[in-house]
Amino acid sequence: MQDPFKLGEKLRQFRVHFNFTQEYVAATLHVPKSTYCEYEKGGSPVPNHLVLRAAALFQVSPEVFFTTAPLELGTKRTDVGTAHVPNVPQDMMGAFLRATDEREEKLFEFMKAQASTMNEQAAMIARLLRGGLNEHLWSPR
Repeated sequence: MQDPFKLGEKLRQFRVHFNFTQEYVAATLHVPKSTYCEYEKGGSPVPNHLVLRAAALFQVSPEVFFTTAPLELGTKRTDVGTAHVPNVPQDMMGAFLRATDEREEKLFEFMKAQASTMNEQAAMIARLLRGGLNEHLWSPR
């Protein structure tokens, strides 16, 4: 699927502009370097939550990523040019990112609990099959 906003290209432009390494940006976005490289090359779609984290890292509004206008980066880090949209206050962005991390942690805990429940159910089914399902269903209780 073609990315009309060229998110990967914009990530690369900002990274180069700020003189950041791919390793640094990947670690800051909490993704493996190989995944980040795929984002930059356009080989994988960039998830929205990572766009928000990248906006905070590069100190720009997330809207910068969702415009078809090319980035016109100035020579100074703070001069983002015509693609710049007024910044979201950094305390708001920080609060959003913390909330996102908390939701991710809660989702992870839920998924672990679901996997544990599924493992218990699978073990019970295996015991029933090994012990003879018919014997279990028809034996007096």
